[in-house]
Amino acid sequence: MPFILLFTLFGPNLTDPVDSWWCYLAAVGYLLARILDEMDGKQARRTGNSSPLGLLFDHGCDSFTASMITLMLMKVLQVGDNVTSMIVLGSILQSYHFCTLEEYYIGGLYLGIFNGVTDGSVLLIALLVV
Repeated sequence: MPFILLFTLFGPNLTDPVDSWWCYLAAVGYLLARILDEMDGKQARRTGNSSPLGLLFDHGCDSFTASMITLMLMKVLQVGDNVTSMIVLGSILQSYHFCTLEEYYIGGLYLGIFNGVTDGSVLLIALLVV
């Protein structure tokens, strides 16, 4: 919903300015989405309702929303419609696909101390608030 709201109210170009109220709303919404995403996986594992299909669905939804969140951040930062911004968007999308392949072939998703999932989320929320 924030994705559609952003590009409907403030135009489709990545160079158009965005009001500050939208940035605060997106930061709160993204924080709540991250909390709920972490909670549902933990609850499914605790109650024994987790499955490979559920994991694939969850990671698929996460990869889909990662592209929308990246596009929203690119619009907020007014990076412009250029080749560099599209390469950044493509690299974000590819990271989700490679992590899913890693988990499938290795049997687990092993993230380092500093990773894009947790640290990237904190950075994204900070950028939206600032």
